[in-house]
Amino acid sequence: DGLIFQITNKIFTTVIGVILIFAIWWILSLVFDVNNMVIPNPVETIVAAINLLGKPYTYKSIGFTLLRVLLGFGFSFVLALILGIIAGNFEPFSNVLKPSLVFMKCIPTAAIIFLFAVLVGSQNASTLVTILVSFPILYEAVFNGMKNVPQNVSWAEKIDGANFFKRNFFVHLPLSIPYIVVGILSSFSLSFKVEIMSEIISGSTNHGIGSAIKGAINADATNMLDVFAYSLITILIVIIITSIALILKKILSNKFPTLEDIKIL
Repeated sequence: DGLIFQITNKIFTTVIGVILIFAIWWILSLVFDVNNMVIPNPVETIVAAINLLGKPYTYKSIGFTLLRVLLGFGFSFVLALILGIIAGNFEPFSNVLKPSLVFMKCIPTAAIIFLFAVLVGSQNASTLVTILVSFPILYEAVFNGMKNVPQNVSWAEKIDGANFFKRNFFVHLPLSIPYIVVGILSSFSLSFKVEIMSEIISGSTNHGIGSAIKGAINADATNMLDVFAYSLITILIVIIITSIALILKKILSNKFPTLEDIKIL
């Protein structure tokens, strides 16, 4: 009964939160509305989003954006995995990387988009921005996982004479999986949003959600209905991706390796 009550209470409070968002949105549309164009009301926005979902162009835009995100995110993950393992074993190397990580976190994303657009073209700028944003989060997830391996494990490795490869890929990395999963969850949704922002700012003419929003603005800057509709679709995609990731995390959390599961070779 207690579990059912907790689930019911969580669903109820979530629904209340969603209703509150739409209520505020509706009030703003009434206060700042100019011929229902500046801030469209939620109902018309939902109808417009449904109409957009009936067009092949929308799915092509979603597909191209997701592809760029996956390319940038995948590259960042591989690089973070390699550098995180090295830094987790060699402190001087991690100290060398610290200034670069601080630089990546602090640099204004909007400003760097224009630089990338000049260097590699607007079509590729958004992917590089995704790498710039996601890499520090993924790297720190891997690094923290490697550094938080229990001390008694390190002692056991030395006694058993495990080499670098066996220590890291058979012991440290499996024990770091919870940290890495959290890093992936934290950075993927952010990467998706940054990708769309980059497509808008860079003025990329390639297909993408950001390009579709930019096209809607260029077509009629006074009518924000399609812009809000594309934004609503983006929010739904992020919610779906995040929900799937959380479900997978919950399923996999029971299967994360523990010290009892790992044998130092």
